Amino acid sequence: QKKAKGATSFGGFSLPEGGAFYGDVARQSRKIHFVGDSDTAGWCADGSSSTGDSATKYQNSYETWAAQLSRALDAEMSATAISGIGVLSWPIQQYLDYTLTFDTDGEK
Repeated sequence: QKKAKGATSFGGFSLPEGGAFYGDVARQSRKIHFVGDSDTAGWCADGSSSTGDSATKYQNSYETWAAQLSRALDAEMSATAISGIGVLSWPIQQYLDYTLTFDTDGEK
C-alpha cells in the first residue's frame, strides 16, 4: 500500500553478557483466533491521530476487546487484523489461508 505505516515491529532479543533465557513457557490449553479490522488490531486504544499522537502510541493490541476476552478465558490469543480496511469492505477473508496461527502439523 502506498504510504503504509506499520505500528508493530519486532527487533529480536538481546541479553546482557552472561544472561540466559528461561526454559519453555507453559502454553494455555485454550486457543482463540480473532479475525477483524481496526478494533481487533487495537487502533486508537491508547490515543488518537486527531490529537497528534504517533501510530506507535495509539495502536495497542494488548488493550483490545479480543485480548481482554482471551485473558479472561485464560486462552492463548492470536489475531488476524488489519486497521482501516473493514471486515466487509475489503474482505480480510482473502488472507486467512496465510494465517494458520495454531497449525502444528503443517496441514490445513
